[in-house]
Amino acid sequence: MSSSATADINPHTPPPQSPNLACSAPTQSRPISPPLTITPSPPPASSSLSALTSDSARDIVRLFRQHGNARAENDIVRDDVERAVLTEALDHLRAHEPETWHNVQERTRWEYNAATKQLRFRMVSAFHESICESIERKIRKYMRDAIRNSPLPPEDRERALHCFTTDICSTGSADVQHGYSEGTVLSAGGKDSPDKSWTFGNAKTAVFVLEFAWSEQLRHLKEKSERYVLDTTTDVRTVLGISSDYSAVEKTTAPPTKVLRYRRYFRDGEYGLAKWGPKDISRDWVFTLRLSDFVPWNVSAKHPHFQTWSDAVGNVTFPSRLFRDVINQANKFRNPPSPGSAVDDLFATAVLGVHEREDSEPTSSPSEQTDSLPLPASADQSFGSTTSASEYSPDRTSVVVGATPADPPRPGLPSRLTRSKRTKIVDTG
Repeated sequence: MSSSATADINPHTPPPQSPNLACSAPTQSRPISPPLTITPSPPPASSSLSALTSDSARDIVRLFRQHGNARAENDIVRDDVERAVLTEALDHLRAHEPETWHNVQERTRWEYNAATKQLRFRMVSAFHESICESIERKIRKYMRDAIRNSPLPPEDRERALHCFTTDICSTGSADVQHGYSEGTVLSAGGKDSPDKSWTFGNAKTAVFVLEFAWSEQLRHLKEKSERYVLDTTTDVRTVLGISSDYSAVEKTTAPPTKVLRYRRYFRDGEYGLAKWGPKDISRDWVFTLRLSDFVPWNVSAKHPHFQTWSDAVGNVTFPSRLFRDVINQANKFRNPPSPGSAVDDLFATAVLGVHEREDSEPTSSPSEQTDSLPLPASADQSFGSTTSASEYSPDRTSVVVGATPADPPRPGLPSRLTRSKRTKIVDTG
């Protein structure tokens, strides 16, 4: 064997085998390397933050990573955020960071207003959660009690109670998309993340919204409440807003707090916004809700019996002292209570039913009288009518399901048409 041939021999080469006669090409021996240590390939360039087109998009990605659990003392706010930049950041998270993207969808409380270009990460606390949970629990309890105590006939009463228990569902902090379109990570108008919400049946968004602002200014709460109600691409009908300025006092003192209610109504071809409040809880007043606050206006148009039930149940009233008690009790999470302190039933004195009281709020605007669709021409079936037990007549108020009101807006009216309607804003003080 020649020296050159010897130099080509590899000690790891297996014994020569007979050539495969079916193959025209000669078989070449190939050295067998030791087992390889597999090193992960670097991620594609598109998965790196450097692939994002702007520092703003990279900053937004970092914010979503950092605040996945939404736990901090104050909200995190970024102004002048272009929708295209935010969309780029969200697309990056959806494509390359599944864990963070899951938090974006399920855990992180964040909002974006395309009109003001503001991105807000909402932070919660035990103080905040205690107030929202208490109010949600009591609203549900006392609305059910109001139905049970109403002058509705037994059969209608059971149907109304079943409706409020099953059809009107709590949806927590589910997003309210403004101008949502399928297949996009961010709606054209942005989105809000309410503290608590209720929806009805297959409504596309929440119908009743509870917002508690404890780290943002009152004017922001008012703007957001108006945004909910005036955006006709949503089904939001009523907003209960509570603003608590916790930074104004020491932790040993309950913060100054105000309550407002914004309602949507539709009458004579125009949408309206009926405002009540904001009112300081240190004063004496009465806050009211109605069953129709939880039913979309287009559902009321198709099924007038919902309005009939709402009129029969009447106002469910909550005096301001109840909100004071809620805030005072929740303040224990900012200031630990002394040993032996007891938690009272905060809403034990809520007044239910349809009877007028001396301290009830006046029905001087559409907020109490006509914040629903027009119904058959009857003074007894107007939105704000307060029917006593002696006045209620099943024959007079029972309405066939599916009957058409005298002049309702057409359900499913395109948003381009509803937006062209005039909007009336009524401030009831």
